[in-house]
Parts: sequence; C-alpha cells; structure tokens
Amino acid sequence: MCSKKASLQFIHDIVQMQASDNPEAISVYLSDDQAVTYAELWRQVGECAAWLRESGVVPGDRVMVVGENGLEMIVFTFACSV
Repeated sequence: MCSKKASLQFIHDIVQMQASDNPEAISVYLSDDQAVTYAELWRQVGECAAWLRESGVVPGDRVMVVGENGLEMIVFTFACSV
C-alpha cells in the first residue's frame, strides 16, 4: 500500500485507485436513495476526459466549468485533471 500512496500526486489518482481496489464502494451520495460507485464514477470520468481530448483540450489548458452542483460537475472536474 505504501508504494501506491507514494504514487498519488493528484486527487483523481485516489479515485482511480479506489475504482481499482474497491470498485463497488460508494464514491458519491447524490441523495438518500441514490449513490455512485467508484467504478461508475471512474468510467464516467474516462468518457468525459476522452471527449475533452477529442475536442482539442491538452494538458495545461485551462477549462472553465460552469454548472449546477451534482454528479456531472464532479465528473467534469476530475476529467479535467486526467
């Protein structure tokens, strides 16, 4: 576990590690009866990051995130750092 912790540089690294180690664990509670697992969150982050790259966004670019608080905001924020 120490080697994993040493390789964590960004917040998305923690999500990726949890998606690998504990995919069915809850990452985000959206409401009392709705939650998202780390596996699902990481899948959505990957899709969004791919879309950003396809749209021409490269590491180091600044990306403005505007929207309501919710799962989409979380996904987009993580995707910008991948």
